[in-house]
Amino acid sequence: MKHQLIKRLLDGNDYLSPINDSPQKIMDVGTGTGLWAVEVADKFPSAHVIGVDISPIQNAYGPQNVDWRIDDVEETWSPLYSDLDFVHLRSVSVTLRDPVKVITSAYHNLKPGGWIEFQDAGVKIGCDDHTIPEHYAPTRFMDLFVRTFRTHFSWDLGIPLILPEILRNIGFVNIHCRTHKMPIGPWAKSRHQREIGLFLSKDVLWQLVRAVLVKWPQMGLTQQEAEAMEQDIRKAFHDTRIHAYLPWISVWAQKPSA
Repeated sequence: MKHQLIKRLLDGNDYLSPINDSPQKIMDVGTGTGLWAVEVADKFPSAHVIGVDISPIQNAYGPQNVDWRIDDVEETWSPLYSDLDFVHLRSVSVTLRDPVKVITSAYHNLKPGGWIEFQDAGVKIGCDDHTIPEHYAPTRFMDLFVRTFRTHFSWDLGIPLILPEILRNIGFVNIHCRTHKMPIGPWAKSRHQREIGLFLSKDVLWQLVRAVLVKWPQMGLTQQEAEAMEQDIRKAFHDTRIHAYLPWISVWAQKPSA
């Protein structure tokens, strides 16, 4: 579901990097079920697409030019990953213990002129017209989510905001950053944005809320507090008077050609 949501955000595209028309080797880091890797492999049948993840949950049936690898990219990279034209990471940067190390590995394994791209959700809820009320339930949830995951998993959910600086320090050039606004709920005027808002709130965010709040003891909540927050969030998602959104942050950069 998240894959289709991001494709809608990107106007049907799988990536924003201006890679050439005939890439030979593409790596999808944190490939998950492999939907992105399969689509890109179909688009570039002459390319070798490598989907890498630490969990073996990939689709067993895929194009012949897709290669699934169970691996930890925070360790030394296999020679299989050398001479890459494109490295893609979606919803991965915040989960890395050492993002600088991983991005440096990608830099060394990219061909000169190759591209790297990150796609990540921001966690700070935004609003451009001051319609968010005080004590807005989704904001309280996201604040709790950020604190808990920083404490229990050492995840830094602010990493997407500093990726351009990290990329620049490692040596990448032609660094671009684009932020798309994902409406929370069906309040947007355009049909396209309303569909994104419904998709985000009904499927992606609601699944996240329920998955997190069911672990209310780890969140520092009582069961009653968790249930009340869940109800408040459900109401907020349906309130079209509140024009809240989450950012989706795209960052892409190129290894120098020489």
